[in-house]
Amino acid sequence: MTYPVSYLLYLAHFHLDHDYFECHEILEEYWKNETQQKRDSVWVLLIQIAVSCYHHRRGNFKGAGKLLSKVQTQLKKNRKELFQLGIDPDRLSYLLLSRYQDILNQKEFRPFALPLNNPNVKNQYMQLARQFSISNWSDIRNRKYIVNRHSLRDRSSIIENRLKSLEKRHNSGAPAWKKC
Repeated sequence: MTYPVSYLLYLAHFHLDHDYFECHEILEEYWKNETQQKRDSVWVLLIQIAVSCYHHRRGNFKGAGKLLSKVQTQLKKNRKELFQLGIDPDRLSYLLLSRYQDILNQKEFRPFALPLNNPNVKNQYMQLARQFSISNWSDIRNRKYIVNRHSLRDRSSIIENRLKSLEKRHNSGAPAWKKC
């Protein structure tokens, strides 16, 4: 089976350079452009796992914990989809419950691997990682850019897209409560 390139890039960043912000960006774009944008989809679940890791690493235990509680609900709804993506849903649930306990106890972040149950998935994301020069980083704590990426990146295109979206809603006659 061949998996979406965005998913494979997500896995490469998640497992190799631990750039969870990039994981979020990649899958959010895929979710917006290639799916029906259902909030309870497997893609949102994977995005939330990455964002929870991002928050946890930065010491935002409240944000990390809140996302992981949402993930536990989504895990039950997306078992089949996770399995099709080569992820063992039972092992993932156990792993994330353990992670949730670490967050509640405010333990320091440590990277982890998603429990893949299909070696073909790893082969595909490793091949893509080589193509995009995504490599394994040994000391993630000293990589300021990846740890604080949300505040260090250029947000001009994001702000521009949000303004266009607001303007479009305003011009469409959507109710005021949906305009913001």
